[in-house]
Amino acid sequence: MNKSFPMKVDNDTRLDSTNVQKEPLTLNYYYTIVTLEKEAFTENLNDVVAQLKKGTQENLDKSPQMAEFREKNISLKYCYYDKKGAFVVDYTIKPTKQ
Repeated sequence: MNKSFPMKVDNDTRLDSTNVQKEPLTLNYYYTIVTLEKEAFTENLNDVVAQLKKGTQENLDKSPQMAEFREKNISLKYCYYDKKGAFVVDYTIKPTKQ
């Protein structure tokens, strides 16, 4: 999977790499927000993360492409860094439907 990275996701985001954590079984995604520095993130970061979590949770729970993740109870962790490599935020979601 990492052979195809880095990969531009949209104008602001680049997927840099992934790795697997065995306990608990989790696929980690590492993103860079290429247009902003950490200091640019304001108080609404929690709102943005809540919105991201809602969308990714819905995808994990409903998408046919994510069936194997649900069946094997694989969590997904999303880690975001700014354009200079400073950590911004991360969150983890777990399958809620089988």
